Amino acid sequence: MTDHNITHLRKIYSQGRLVPFIGAGLSIPFKIPSWGDLINELSTNVPAQLLPAIEFELSTKNYWNAVDSLMRYGRYDERQIQEGIVRLVQAKQVRCPSDEDHNYSDIGRLNFQRILTTNYDQWLYDYLEGERLFPQILSQSSVSSHELVLDESPKRIWHLHGNISDTGSLVLTRNKYNQVYSEEKYKRLFSLISGSFVLLFMGFSFDDEYIRQLIQDYNDTFQARHFILLDRPSEEIITDLKAKYRLEVISYDSTKSSHVKEIRRILNEISSTEPPSSLQTDEDEFFVEPPDPEIKEDLNKNLFCKKIKLERIDNETYEQSKDFFFFADRYIRKLRKKRFDERVIMTILTVCAMKYANIKKISYGSHFDSQLFIDEIHEQFGCLEYGRLTKVIQECLPFDFENKGLIHVLADDWEKDIWWGDNRISRDEYYAEQ
Repeated sequence: MTDHNITHLRKIYSQGRLVPFIGAGLSIPFKIPSWGDLINELSTNVPAQLLPAIEFELSTKNYWNAVDSLMRYGRYDERQIQEGIVRLVQAKQVRCPSDEDHNYSDIGRLNFQRILTTNYDQWLYDYLEGERLFPQILSQSSVSSHELVLDESPKRIWHLHGNISDTGSLVLTRNKYNQVYSEEKYKRLFSLISGSFVLLFMGFSFDDEYIRQLIQDYNDTFQARHFILLDRPSEEIITDLKAKYRLEVISYDSTKSSHVKEIRRILNEISSTEPPSSLQTDEDEFFVEPPDPEIKEDLNKNLFCKKIKLERIDNETYEQSKDFFFFADRYIRKLRKKRFDERVIMTILTVCAMKYANIKKISYGSHFDSQLFIDEIHEQFGCLEYGRLTKVIQECLPFDFENKGLIHVLADDWEKDIWWGDNRISRDEYYAEQ
């Protein structure tokens, strides 16, 4: 785990925007069977000559195919599958003798206001410290979008695949998965969380068919950078997860101690208030370098520059505006690189356009001075505020000079009515000069 990732996750955690997403691996200390084990256990009714078909699907972790075969050859219906799961979990689960033996205690003591899990058990609730609400089965919940994501309520656990307290809520079959994940509340949850929070996947191997399908189904909503803890992943897996699912891998080595201890170490690092021993920063994210002279020269051909030249605006402001445009344009590219929803970018630019119109009406409408107008825009845009959107872009807030350049990004678009005075030029005239 790099110092840069530690720094980033500490910041997200301190802002209350880090959401643990817990998989079956964290339930192992409680002796709760994995999905593969559950299917194996339920296969006792399948004729011996047909078992190899189920065993093959399990060996390749194609759980849905395995369940389909189980239902076909074992003559189970969906309710019988759910009842069998409840029976097995209740029969096999045990309480851990020590909190040191599992990570539920680590998650419970930390300040996570909301937790997602695909697990069926309720053990995590027992270890939540502080004010808390009973676990919720998302498919059966009637809470509003505000309560799902934005409400600063007591700690709450959201069960995405049901809970053994309600047999009919359990998700194991393909049919049940499609039923619950087609619901609008699931789409709304992941859209809101992706826009405002960062997910930290724990206890997943990511050859897990259910979670792979979940990310694929909601890939368009997972715009921000999310993280997953994995034990000794290959470079191929790391690259694949980043390219396909926009997931940053935080790797650990369980052979150094154990899965539990290594995950605890990472959680302690994330929640620590001590500064990291060193910083490995991402140059594109933290450092600012002036634009290359050749780039600035090329900007002279841009529409926003032509609009400035149409008015009696001094050369110092003209050169500054090119710098502002360069940094603002790069800031927007950075938002896209970080997979922010395109609606976030459009909202930022809309805020800028409305601020411009307001200053134009109040200021330019009284003095008709283009130099004073552009100076006022630069001054007021330097401290531009984005209201509710600020929380969404918290991890990538703009510098003041990036804010100042956003108006020139708008001015570089023929469709936007951004000018510095009454003078105009047509598209034909503009392109004739190029």
